[in-house]
Amino acid sequence: MRQKVIDKNTVIRVDNSMDNMVNDTRLPIILSATVLGHSPTRIGEPQQWPTKATAGASAAHQPPPQQQHQQQTASSYVPAAPAAAYAPPTTSSAGGYAHTSNNGSGATNSYGAPATTTAPATSSYNSGGYSSTAGYGSSTATPAAPSSSSTSALAGRPTQSIASLSPYVNAWCIRGRVTQKGDMKHYTNARGEGHLFNFTIADESCDIRVTLFNQDADRYFEQIKEGRVYLVQSGRVSLANRRFNSTQSEYEITAERATVIEEVNDARIASAIPAIQLNPVPIADLAQVEPNTTVDVLGIVTDIGPLSTIVSKATQRELTKRDVTIADQSAYSVRLTLWGKQAETVTFHEGQVLGVRHAKVGDFGGRSLSTLMSSTLAANPDLPDAHALQGWWDAQGSTMALMTHQGAGGAGGAAGGMGGGLGGTGMGAADRNDVTLLCDVQDPAMGATKPEYYTTDAYITFIRPQNMMYPACQSEGCSKKVTFTGSGWRCEKCSVEHDTPEYRYIMTINVTDATDQVWLQAFNEAAQSILGKTASELNYLKEANPAEHNQVVQEAMFRPMRFRVRVKQETFQDEARARHAIMECQYLDVSGQAVIQAALAAKKLVAMYDGQ
Repeated sequence: MRQKVIDKNTVIRVDNSMDNMVNDTRLPIILSATVLGHSPTRIGEPQQWPTKATAGASAAHQPPPQQQHQQQTASSYVPAAPAAAYAPPTTSSAGGYAHTSNNGSGATNSYGAPATTTAPATSSYNSGGYSSTAGYGSSTATPAAPSSSSTSALAGRPTQSIASLSPYVNAWCIRGRVTQKGDMKHYTNARGEGHLFNFTIADESCDIRVTLFNQDADRYFEQIKEGRVYLVQSGRVSLANRRFNSTQSEYEITAERATVIEEVNDARIASAIPAIQLNPVPIADLAQVEPNTTVDVLGIVTDIGPLSTIVSKATQRELTKRDVTIADQSAYSVRLTLWGKQAETVTFHEGQVLGVRHAKVGDFGGRSLSTLMSSTLAANPDLPDAHALQGWWDAQGSTMALMTHQGAGGAGGAAGGMGGGLGGTGMGAADRNDVTLLCDVQDPAMGATKPEYYTTDAYITFIRPQNMMYPACQSEGCSKKVTFTGSGWRCEKCSVEHDTPEYRYIMTINVTDATDQVWLQAFNEAAQSILGKTASELNYLKEANPAEHNQVVQEAMFRPMRFRVRVKQETFQDEARARHAIMECQYLDVSGQAVIQAALAAKKLVAMYDGQ
């Protein structure tokens, strides 16, 4: 309307709509439409759409057949460019899927080619997992009669598609499969304490997140199982918070007192809902995807790294992670980092096809992927795309030289994994071992538009003694500076007072190689790796034994180290400066000095050449 594409007497075709009743008045909501043309005059003799009170008075006042059809198919509408719908994975694990079918439901080729949509003929549940037995093509089996339950509150309730949900729809009921279920979480705010959990439910149109609090969370937490199909009726629909929600829907659902959730026990109906939906992006195209966005990918697992742990800088909590490498027909591979339970319970192996929904794109040292809380994994999805990918890998892919987005060059087949690291730090994978000389990181425009990263080998030549550390709050997840009140150390953020603070590093160092020097910022974890002591331990030495304190600082200098550095422009007093912050660092052994010696030799050769 704003673009004046639709005006008075414009002829449109309603592609998707839904029917809503507001105060006994029928209010059709057009979800999508196509403009067919413009008429100079009104066409036909339009009649008033009947209200609920007069709808049964005359059969002549029924909605047009086209609108009736749209209303009846609202819950099963699939957009013109549907995402690929993936069947449950072959392998089975606790809370996962067991699958014995070759059905392909609603898939699109990973490069855009459409696939035929067919529903499985029969299916059943077994031990909380999904299993089905069906074949490609249309089924001639007689559909089973829907199951009925005398206690069901939603039996026979008409449903609508998840994509049609909005805050303007008063009465709604959706049906979908739970693709992800979160853990029970506890929180504290100004209103008091509470707990919640959320899950993601998906149908053929899209997926949406549902959050339940307190009594509702207690009531449904044990009932909701991943992989099963549920009816959800009523709840508050609001705009999705994209900081924590990466589902396709623009909205999210918060359960209320009137919310009802029931499992669909009719196997025929449940089997029509795909287990996972993907719109896979070729791995080679990840370079064109903006960082911090989410994508779907489909690839062959070429390497599975070991399980490791790191400490979150934001929350100071220990997190488990595992790096996996996947590749596809574009002859590119990419590192995929799994977190939490997905990292601990890997149900796939090298050489299998892995489908990933909602993987976050990162740019740490080049394009990479990582899972989120809303991410879904499916091993060996039974789809034409997956079969084609497996055939490519078995025929030629496993012997090809795969390229990466980090510029480290390809690696043959499964040997192109991203595992291994610098002394177990996870920093020294092959694509991060490309050492940059300090003369090449002096551009003041570095990090102006987005953070940039580099790896360098250098010596620490100076550690600024002023403001090496600060007193911080001891509360879990808080690292704010505290102030001494006379009786204790108070944190304004947590509104608590501690007897003693926990000191944290905020250190500035100067590093030098054979070509140049640069100032780096070393925060708590990096500075602790450099000095070998915590900030609280070093602060104690500063007061109790200054000589030993100085010795610790002196021993850290003039030793070769490898630094992983993040560069980002920051504005201070109206002046933009590139801040180089250490992300990871590690001392090099004697053989590691060869890189620095090689740089020195190269500099001498350049000087000799310039002198001729």
